[in-house]
Amino acid sequence: MRIGIIYLCLLLVSVNTKAQIGSGSSSNPEISLFISTDMNIILDRNSVIDKYGNRTPYNNNIKGSPFLNDEWLNGTIYGLDLKKMAQVKLRLNTNGNEIHFLDMKNIELVVDKSKIKKVAMFDELSLDSIYFENGFTDTKNELISSNLVQVLNKGEVLLLKKYTNNVVKKDSLFGAINVYYFAPMFDYYLKNEKNIIQKLKKIDIKTLSTILPNKEIITNYLTQKNKIKTEKEIIEFLDFYNLNNKKISN
Repeated sequence: MRIGIIYLCLLLVSVNTKAQIGSGSSSNPEISLFISTDMNIILDRNSVIDKYGNRTPYNNNIKGSPFLNDEWLNGTIYGLDLKKMAQVKLRLNTNGNEIHFLDMKNIELVVDKSKIKKVAMFDELSLDSIYFENGFTDTKNELISSNLVQVLNKGEVLLLKKYTNNVVKKDSLFGAINVYYFAPMFDYYLKNEKNIIQKLKKIDIKTLSTILPNKEIITNYLTQKNKIKTEKEIIEFLDFYNLNNKKISN
């Protein structure tokens, strides 16, 4: 009899534990630290940002996507102290420069950018993480501290990538109907050793040479590789520059 009662108690505990796990009762309480005041924010395709930066209502079907990645990626959100706040499913809304995430009940919410410093999204195709940070301001104030930008490398000198995705209007055939669509674009910025951030008119070695002070490192690199034009090639050069500049500084 006693054995039967003990078995029944263990069974009830087991069932209760599984129910709690299945219901999401173990949700991360830290998520509430960065959720914006607008809780159920689902992208409203009829309230978007135009090329002038104004929120504009559209009743038309807008072609394209406001997201950098339509699919949800596994991601980590870091607070202002760079401590991990939560691990959730993420995607970047490049129309509003906002990070959307799914809470424990799969409700789509928007991160309060004033409470975070960095976001990392894991891309399964490249098996690498994509990092976005805010807090950067360029010399002409085209890049503001609230903008989330992609940080493409590590070290003192950073290559930053700012995405914009405004809604533009295009006249259809014979001008009978106006067609609206998302127009994704991006700009590059360089942060040098003195934390000065400048917008790059071109992404090539000639442009970088006018900004970076250590010309000897640039010359040494160009003796090995004379073609530096693509984003990947620029990142490889900056990794070389940061490593050798650090050795000289030490």
